[in-house]
Amino acid sequence: MKAGKKPDRRVARTRALVLGAFYELIVERNYDGFGAGDVIERAGVGRSTFYEHFQNKDDVFEQSVAQPLGALAEALFAVSPDAPRPIAEHMWEQRELGRVVFNGAARLVMERVLARLLAERLEARRRAASRASPHTLPSELVSAHLAGGQLALIAAWIGGDAPCDAATVARALHTAARAAVDAFF
Repeated sequence: MKAGKKPDRRVARTRALVLGAFYELIVERNYDGFGAGDVIERAGVGRSTFYEHFQNKDDVFEQSVAQPLGALAEALFAVSPDAPRPIAEHMWEQRELGRVVFNGAARLVMERVLARLLAERLEARRRAASRASPHTLPSELVSAHLAGGQLALIAAWIGGDAPCDAATVARALHTAARAAVDAFF
């Protein structure tokens, strides 16, 4: 889409239909229980239309979680330890869906997306700080470590493993991210 150009209503409608169908199916069947063909059928769009917008089922999921995970990635590096709180509150409010997407193959997709987003931010920080030594872990390894840990904490929390409020979880996410970056980067 060109800068300043309004999004095409048909594109927005198609995306909304596909994403709506995707989330209905993930709740009904879990991530491994359906494929792109099921999404296409449920959304009522043509195969070619689907593939104009998405590569496959994973791409639908990746595009749908990129914004909230991007917000989480930004908040983890914010100065305030309370920065992740709105994201934690949102995840708690959506915990029924979260219990589905924070498990199995869906969680692996989320880890991959979050790791990529974190690696981008870590590389930007590294360039800005001109910090690199032979003992510094590559951004991709630090981000994989962070993504797995962050999502494990969120999954355990929304899964009901232990009661905790969103503010405490948010501070823990932030503190753990900062500690990992300080230790490995």
